[in-house]
Amino acid sequence: MNAYNPKYEIVLNKTTLILIGLFILDSIFLILHILYSADILADKNFKTSYDGGYGEIFQYFKFITASLILIYLAKHFESTLLIFWSLLAFFLFLDDWMRLHEVVGGKMLGGHIKPFVEEAYHQGQIIYGVIIALLLSYIGLRYWRNSSDEIRKLSNSLLVAIGLLWCSAVVIDYLHALWIPKAYNLTGVLIEEGGEHIAASLFLWFSAVALISTFRKAENQAFYKGI
Repeated sequence: MNAYNPKYEIVLNKTTLILIGLFILDSIFLILHILYSADILADKNFKTSYDGGYGEIFQYFKFITASLILIYLAKHFESTLLIFWSLLAFFLFLDDWMRLHEVVGGKMLGGHIKPFVEEAYHQGQIIYGVIIALLLSYIGLRYWRNSSDEIRKLSNSLLVAIGLLWCSAVVIDYLHALWIPKAYNLTGVLIEEGGEHIAASLFLWFSAVALISTFRKAENQAFYKGI
């Protein structure tokens, strides 16, 4: 049982490269946004905040990929909590793609509270964000209690990414819309969008690391059986 499989000596380095690669791509999209803001690039798709732009499509890719990874892991571990995380990742894609936070939060909820508050559109969005966060927290906690330590550890990592995403997409977006002067609009966009991109990359990376670790354990077991 002291046998060593050298194939996995650099597994951590490989997963770290995945994260570095994601961060590099995130940085490129932010740089392209800066170039667009400086009128060096003319295509609106280079704006990270543009609906359906290149940066948005990269975000779609992250959440869809993470959702597929997590549903595979959910089947492998027979984990309801991982099904929850997979569905949450897919919901985040739908929310971004269909602009649910704008339609439901800004327009619908904002429309209902418009007679009572100022900046109802943005107030509606933050109400939407808080309601979704509370609902998902309640559902996730119920499944978390009945999960194994391994699944809980992965969930804690995913929760860090979701927390950063929520702060960027809800809190910073709110502050950017209402408090940041127009002269600092570019800085506000870069902080908000940069936070969202980093959060989505971390979410995908944590999922990918869990998947690679699962494959590694399965192959290690097969390796030891062959000794």
